[in-house]
Amino acid sequence: MSSRNGKIARLPADLRHWVNTALYDGESGRRVLRWLNELPEVKQVMARDFGGTRITEENLSQWRQGGYLHYVGQRDLLDQARETYAGAADMDEAVGDLADRLVKVLAARYGALLMSWDGEPTEELERRLKIMGALSRQVTLVQRATHQTQCLAIMQRQYAAEEPAPEPEKVAPLTPVGRSP
Repeated sequence: MSSRNGKIARLPADLRHWVNTALYDGESGRRVLRWLNELPEVKQVMARDFGGTRITEENLSQWRQGGYLHYVGQRDLLDQARETYAGAADMDEAVGDLADRLVKVLAARYGALLMSWDGEPTEELERRLKIMGALSRQVTLVQRATHQTQCLAIMQRQYAAEEPAPEPEKVAPLTPVGRSP
């Protein structure tokens, strides 16, 4: 069972997975809603937990900002891991992509947290922000290491081709996750 408490979150895992997959594949929200609201399993959950009301576009919108973002983050990480394993020869590029994807996952998590925040500071909010801050610092370290590795590879290629190395100011500085330049 999901730790979320909205209408879609209360559906069985296989139906949540279908919703996520359909959205990921570009299916329209209205089609997803029509299909869902006709299923006996969905009607049963809606009757039991929500007084028989239907799943609305707003419910789907809220799901897209929470459970669906979680799904996309997991799917992207799994896809990246599969690609990295299958394409070990392309490891340098895959690791760089992984660092970028981690930043996107964290940005999505920050967004989901802020979208669910009612404006009042709470211990739970502070706890989550503390965890996300620690993760952000770790992702920044991964980004920095990836960037340094890429710079070294460029310099090695240039040295091998007997070309001068780029000027240091031409290399864009890293911006830590969650901070402005």
